[in-house]
Amino acid sequence: MTNAKWKAFILHVAGSIAFLGIPILVAPHPPEQVNYVFSKPTLRDLIANALMLLFFYLHYYFLISKVYFKKRYILYCLIILVAFLLICLLPSLLTGHSPWQPHEMGIRIEDSMHGGMPVRPQDASFIEEIKHHIFLFAVVILFSLLLMIRDRLFRSEREKYQAEVAVLKAQINPHFLFNTMNGIYAFAIREKASVTASS
Repeated sequence: MTNAKWKAFILHVAGSIAFLGIPILVAPHPPEQVNYVFSKPTLRDLIANALMLLFFYLHYYFLISKVYFKKRYILYCLIILVAFLLICLLPSLLTGHSPWQPHEMGIRIEDSMHGGMPVRPQDASFIEEIKHHIFLFAVVILFSLLLMIRDRLFRSEREKYQAEVAVLKAQINPHFLFNTMNGIYAFAIREKASVTASS
């Protein structure tokens, strides 16, 4: 593996760890909650971020080049919609928090202390709870699109440069061969002249 590939690999690993660590770093942790890292809201956000990370690589390495750039826009939008619904709903369902449960007033402190999922306030909606997932999902899509567009521009510039170099080599090579043959021909004439003069 070359240095550039090692650097890219290390960058991907570091970025993935940092992205997965966001829920732990920014999770609200009341003083009475001891194990907030293993609480259900933190686990929900961790699962959502893991799904988004998986979707980022799927989107970057497959969907953009095989679906979006092939102008299969309906299929692309359907896949994005399914991924969006999975990322918004699946983490909550896996941590025992139904998005369709009726609203209740207040927060159950005893559940929160034991890592439970706090009950939503009456005026809070499920969308408000997962709005950071929606924001991160949009960032993942835009970031992977920008990366792919940048890579395509870089590849096209490199191919253009290689084509220009190839054209220059094609222009230089005949001249080099012609000059070499002229040099050999001139050397042969001089040798013939010196042999004739000595005889």
